[in-house]
Amino acid sequence: MKLLVFIFGLSVLFIKNSFSQSINGVYHGSLVTDKNLIYIEEKDGNAFIKIYFSEKESIQVFGKISKEKLTFPLPQNEGEDLIVFAELAKDLKHLNIGFELDGNIYNTTFEKIESPKLNLEKTWFDKSNNTSHDPRVVGQWIQYLTTDSKGEALKDNILTKKPYVTSFLEKGVVLFDLQMIRDVFKEHGYNKPLDYTQIPKANWSTSSNNRLTITVDGTAIEYHYEVSSDSLKLITDIGSTQYYVRK
Repeated sequence: MKLLVFIFGLSVLFIKNSFSQSINGVYHGSLVTDKNLIYIEEKDGNAFIKIYFSEKESIQVFGKISKEKLTFPLPQNEGEDLIVFAELAKDLKHLNIGFELDGNIYNTTFEKIESPKLNLEKTWFDKSNNTSHDPRVVGQWIQYLTTDSKGEALKDNILTKKPYVTSFLEKGVVLFDLQMIRDVFKEHGYNKPLDYTQIPKANWSTSSNNRLTITVDGTAIEYHYEVSSDSLKLITDIGSTQYYVRK
């Protein structure tokens, strides 16, 4: 069964009229700590911002909106306040944030939480509640290339020899191509008939900082992921990358 887990680990990997109306809401991402919530309430060019670092730690600041860009101060332990700039992405579902510190420009992206619950912060920082299923990942994907940490293509990779299909379902289930499973087992010398009922279930979820986790039989494998309409890239912590195209 360990072989199967290892194999799975390899194989997967109406718009409003104005900016000021659209920016109101709750967003999650990483600005000060690994997990932050940002509440934004805007009226007539003025914005009230509340940033949560944990369930009980938060700050409140006031900002200004000009030329479709929000500006607000972020207090520091020492020195002057850090000036933060934020603007909505074209999809109106993400907030692009940037600031300058010690001569360097830093950028991060927050995702809007649709229909946030009351007192969201009381549950958000519980790790078990801080996962989602990025709808952009949902669908059928074919892996066509794997590269190592140096960016060189892995030769004789059985997972890319045929157009095997990996399906990420909306509810967080991963379905692997049964022919791929059979071929990989055969490659490793397992020639007995496979009992597909014994194949462990696989699940997927996404979290802040573009992290995608695939869990197979209790073993979790994390990737940094990048996704567009027809391509998916899964990057391991050691730098190897799996490239997929949407079927």
